[in-house]
Amino acid sequence: MPKVSKELKIISYDYSLKERTFGRLNFIIKVLLDRYFRPKRNKPLNLKVDREIKYKNIDFKECLITCYFTNLKDPIKGFVRKNPDINYIAPWYNSVRSLGLNGIIVHDGLTEEFISKYETEKILFIKYKPGRYSIFEERWMAYFLILKNSTIRNVFITDANDITVNSNPFERHRNKDLLYVGRDQANRVGDSQWILDEMNNFIEESNYKVNPIVLNQILFNAGILGGEVKTVLPIIQRIISLTLLTDSDVHKDMSLLNIAISELIKPKISLSYYQDKLVNPKKDFGLKIKGICTGYPLNSAFQAFETNSQATFTHK
Repeated sequence: MPKVSKELKIISYDYSLKERTFGRLNFIIKVLLDRYFRPKRNKPLNLKVDREIKYKNIDFKECLITCYFTNLKDPIKGFVRKNPDINYIAPWYNSVRSLGLNGIIVHDGLTEEFISKYETEKILFIKYKPGRYSIFEERWMAYFLILKNSTIRNVFITDANDITVNSNPFERHRNKDLLYVGRDQANRVGDSQWILDEMNNFIEESNYKVNPIVLNQILFNAGILGGEVKTVLPIIQRIISLTLLTDSDVHKDMSLLNIAISELIKPKISLSYYQDKLVNPKKDFGLKIKGICTGYPLNSAFQAFETNSQATFTHK
C-alpha cells in the first residue's frame, strides 16, 4: 500500500474571520427577509438563444467530461481565450490520455486543425453552441444534453486546466449510491466570503428563496462532479433550473451546486463552529456525510498544489 504523507496543510485566506462572520450574519438576515417579503419567481426566464450540440457517435459507458471555451469570456480572468492552446487543458488531457480513459471535451469553436491534432478514438471533441450565460453555467447545459442523449452510464465531470487525473476513477469509486463531488478549501459555505457574495448576487437577481441552513453545509467545489448518470443528472438539472431564474452572465455555479446538493441530498451539517481552514484534509468532517463522497481520496486538498498525490484527482 502506498505511503500517505501525514504533513498538515495550512491554506491561507485573503480575508479575516471578522469579515466571514459579518458576511455570514448578513447573508442569514438577507435570506430570512427574502423568504417572508420577496415574491418568489417560480418560472425560469425564457431563453432567446437556442443551445445546440453537434453529436458524434459516443459509444462510451464510462467517461470523463470537461470543457474548453474559446469564444465566451472567462468571467474570472476577464478575457476570451481566442487562440486554442493545448497547454491550457494539458493537465486533464495528458493524464486522461496516459491512463487510457474515455474523455469528452466540450468546446464552442475550436479550429479543425486543433481538433484533428488532438482528437483520438478515446478523447472526443464535441461542439456546443452556448447561450448568454458565463462558461461556468453554460457548461452544465452542454453536459446535460450529452448525458441525456448518449450511452454513458458513469461519468466524472471536471475542470480541465487545473485537474490532473491520477488514477482510474471508475475503478476506485464504484459505489453506485454515492454522489462524488469536489471539496473546497473552506470548511462550510458560510466560511467563504466570495461564495457569500456570489450567493447574494444570485438571490438579488433571481428572487429565489435560499434556505439559510446551506451556510452550515460543507463547501463543495464544482470542479469535480461524478457518479452514476442517474445520480448526477438531478444535480445538473437543478443547477440549470436555478440558472434559468437569472438573465445575466455573472458567474454563479459554485453557489448553485451547493444549493442543489442542499436541496436534493440534504447532507449532514455542523451547527457548531470548527476551524474554517482544512488543516488536515484526510480527517475532514466531509468524509462522514451519508450519500456523498468528497475530499480525500477523491480529490487532493484544493489549491495545495500537491505533487505525487494519492488522491484520484489533483485539483490545483
